[in-house]
Amino acid sequence: MTALQQQAIDILCRFPEENLTEIISILKKMAANKGIETVYNISAIEAFHELEKMSSEIASKLLSDFDAEKEIEQARLEKYDSFN
Repeated sequence: MTALQQQAIDILCRFPEENLTEIISILKKMAANKGIETVYNISAIEAFHELEKMSSEIASKLLSDFDAEKEIEQARLEKYDSFN
């Protein structure tokens, strides 16, 4: 990636999520005018970002009260308690 491309990405990262659909639409129109084929579907990108957002929300909720030792002990009891 060139420095100019990185600069463009950095600027895009600062935009609020609700503006990205409009920006993508503008970029696709510019690409079409230049004869550049775009292979991305806006709805697919939107779906990906929604999944990414949900994933981070779920991870933050799970990790905030996750106790690995407690989970392991509970799993051991469930699996091996019948042997005692």
